[in-house]
Amino acid sequence: METHQDCPHCGHKECYTVFPDGGYYCHSCGAKSGGKPLEIEERNFETIRGIDKKVCEFYGTTVDYDSLGNAVRHTYPYPHAEKYRYLPKDFSKNKGFTTDHLFGQDKFNPGCAKYITIVEGELDAMSAYQILGKRWPVVSLPSASISRKLLQNVHEYLNSFESIVICTDGDDAGKKASDTLCEAFPGKVWRVKLEKHKDANAFLQAGDEESFKWSWVNRERYVPSNVYNNKSDFDSILDDDETNTFIPTPITDFNKLCKGLMQGHLTVITGPEGQGKTEVMRLFEADILMNHDIPIAVLHMEESKKTCLLSLASYVLGINLRDPEHGVPQEDIKAAIDKLNAKKNLFLFELGIDEDPLSIMDKVRMLTSVYGCRYIFIDPIQQLSYGKDKDSTEEQVLTKISVQLERIATEFNVGIVCTTHVNDDGQTRSSRMIGKSASVRIDLQRDHMNPDPDIRNQTKLMVSKNRPIGPTGFAGVLEFDPGSFTLKEMV
Repeated sequence: METHQDCPHCGHKECYTVFPDGGYYCHSCGAKSGGKPLEIEERNFETIRGIDKKVCEFYGTTVDYDSLGNAVRHTYPYPHAEKYRYLPKDFSKNKGFTTDHLFGQDKFNPGCAKYITIVEGELDAMSAYQILGKRWPVVSLPSASISRKLLQNVHEYLNSFESIVICTDGDDAGKKASDTLCEAFPGKVWRVKLEKHKDANAFLQAGDEESFKWSWVNRERYVPSNVYNNKSDFDSILDDDETNTFIPTPITDFNKLCKGLMQGHLTVITGPEGQGKTEVMRLFEADILMNHDIPIAVLHMEESKKTCLLSLASYVLGINLRDPEHGVPQEDIKAAIDKLNAKKNLFLFELGIDEDPLSIMDKVRMLTSVYGCRYIFIDPIQQLSYGKDKDSTEEQVLTKISVQLERIATEFNVGIVCTTHVNDDGQTRSSRMIGKSASVRIDLQRDHMNPDPDIRNQTKLMVSKNRPIGPTGFAGVLEFDPGSFTLKEMV
């Protein structure tokens, strides 16, 4: 048997074994013919590319040897599985490994320090941790890109730290990763600019630890790339297929005016009390869940979460489940909700009574950037002002919330739909800015005290503002069915 040969397939040095039967195997590129690759027989903690043995032991990283004493791979233990690097740099043999956890996350408790640093590579994580005096938590992304599942798994963990320091490559992938984290953790992200060497391990191997420390200490608050000037920027904007993205609603006349519910815009449903604003919103919610594969988030502040679910299930079963004597078995109700949420597209969320009302913006950002929600429903917007601080008026709070919701809708291309009460003169209650900030305004008209049930259960829709498309006017009539507690279009 001949070992430590140069591979004729990939060109790497001292990684090629020729077996007595003529077969061969490359420990770098995996090329093989006949014979059998040698099994891993020993795993040791030792110094790797300038990284101390104790640091490797802390992170659980080993150098693995075959039966001939060849160092053939590194093992990087993640919280959920091991990741292998076959030497010199082959990550292709990681079947079943998922990129939805951070390397080193299980080594540092949530919120254990003021800062947590995120790098791009396991060796860089250990190098940075060593250079920073083993004082600050350092973790690594599992790959250059950040998946939605990774954000979901680590959002609570990363959010427990006061600041998140990004130390990734300055290439497009590194900038995109920084943008993604900045969206998920607004105001928390800082960026380390590496100029002398490309990554933390390169600083370590060059003996230039002080330069890395200087760059880390002089990090800057990260600002996403959202200033546009040149031709390629403008071409990209014009080629964006998501501009004025919409989904049709079950209301034909409304679709003729507005195409449907717009993403990237704030839509408000207005009317005096008793006009059915909540139920019109619920019609939109149920239609999306039943007929479109699109994640939505729902906040109904004037009813319980159970009432919200029962009302949605009424659209599936065609029965008024809010009636305590509905007679539908609990198993059937749960099955109806399971059907609505078969693709896990429904997210109910809350705003606690003691929470800062302005935290609604952070929740919307999280639901959009982390969970991929394309529509956010808030009912009614006036309820958000009740937790205001004593130094702010209700009008000031609602003005700030409505303006920021419109900006978030535009920034994240998410459709935000709110209900809002109006005064006798038709102005949005508590803050006129609610109506001014909205791109689309749907006004409801209903004679809810009419003795004729046919008239009493009819709701007329009028579009009085349509910034995305333009047309305004009559937008359809909906009929309320008390037997099922649902709305449908009158034709």
